[in-house]
Amino acid sequence: MEYPIRLAIVGCGTVAERFHAPALRSFQGFSPVVMVDRQLHRAELLKSYFPSCVAETDFTKLREHVDAAIVALPNDLNAMVATQLLQAGISVLVEKPAALNVESARELETAALKGRAKLAVGFIRREALGVRMARMFGDVRIKRFADDSRGGVETNAHIDVETQSGIPGTVELSWTRSLRNTARIVGTRGTLDVEWYMNAARLALPNGLHTLSGEVTGDCRLCGGADAFPMMFLAQLCRWCAWLRDETRAEERVADASDGRRNIELISSCRAMREQMAEPWREGVTAG
Repeated sequence: MEYPIRLAIVGCGTVAERFHAPALRSFQGFSPVVMVDRQLHRAELLKSYFPSCVAETDFTKLREHVDAAIVALPNDLNAMVATQLLQAGISVLVEKPAALNVESARELETAALKGRAKLAVGFIRREALGVRMARMFGDVRIKRFADDSRGGVETNAHIDVETQSGIPGTVELSWTRSLRNTARIVGTRGTLDVEWYMNAARLALPNGLHTLSGEVTGDCRLCGGADAFPMMFLAQLCRWCAWLRDETRAEERVADASDGRRNIELISSCRAMREQMAEPWREGVTAG
């Protein structure tokens, strides 16, 4: 693939404007040539950041004009557009969720496997130094899932998981509570807290008298990482570019089609065993 790589952004909304475009302006590996959005004024706004870039409303016109595309559309459109681009020979970095169900995720994976184009899935949090440090236990399976959805999007969720080696864990997610945003690893000889979005870690010993704090340094084997949210997009962009140019080893690549499908399978397994989260205030409990 020639350098720089000719690039389109399909979907010029908030994530493209606030994160993808600034990352592209800080990296010379891609040459943005087309901005695509059904609302032409959105594409026009984004193209103003890049010289020699044009605005377009139809992504099907990208064949022969670009080598790769960032797809950052509403959730229900990502899989369909990414699949068609892959079938046209255009490599894709698709924002999550790459698909809304396992069937669409498998179709997307098949399109990537059948052609010469490559599919990457945008899991930018993998670029965080803290996440890299906490990724110690391999794949997981879902044991229990509960959320507070009553027909709409949930605002709180609780997941019990188990690793392949039998280690139990929990995941708590919330839009309404301030959580600590760490991975907490509890062992017999201490508790390790690793910040998700910063490069800080803290080790507390069982006697409660000693706490060790420090910084997570770059992972040389995996080409570093990022310690701030916008920088994660830049780190992901650099890794994607190297992968497209076949300049990375398997362990250095971005998340690919199989990773995207596995993510959707985990979400689907949560939905299949979903329980209603306990909400005492809805069950007639009153203050004494």
